[in-house]
Amino acid sequence: MPIPIEHMMERLHFAYVHAVVARAGATCQPYNQDYGFDARISAIKAKPTGGFAKTAIGFECQLKATTAWEFKGDSIVYDLDADAYNKLVELEDMFGILILFRLPKDPLEWLEITEDIFYMRHCCYWELLKGETTTNTSTKRIVIPTQQLFDPQTVTDLLERVRQRNEEFRRWRMSQ
Repeated sequence: MPIPIEHMMERLHFAYVHAVVARAGATCQPYNQDYGFDARISAIKAKPTGGFAKTAIGFECQLKATTAWEFKGDSIVYDLDADAYNKLVELEDMFGILILFRLPKDPLEWLEITEDIFYMRHCCYWELLKGETTTNTSTKRIVIPTQQLFDPQTVTDLLERVRQRNEEFRRWRMSQ
């Protein structure tokens, strides 16, 4: 018996994220237990003695794969589970993003493989959710600009943003 369609979507989503993060020269560690986040993306550094090591520079990711999306102008509209939304906006001392995988409605269009290509449709978008928690009990509508494509440059830029934030905190702590 094949796995449920939701499990296929989730596995394809992780494959997409892992591929993008690898291309960015970083690492993605999935969590075994889901406490609001599915993975952590971390920067890698070269060690002076050779080899590489994961750094403390990183961010949390909540991954959502869906066929229930729509375009509205230059944005993707998605109804995110209210509890998932609240977990992202409640972050205080961590940096976390939503990575939304926009899949075609027809599962036969999700993946194409030939000798020359490995083609996955459509793509992922990211959003840093901010603001107040919602009192909705089911969903919270979110709008993600289509220019917020989750790609290797995005991973690099977000890791740099976290690095700068960590450096500001380190300078503040040293001044106390």
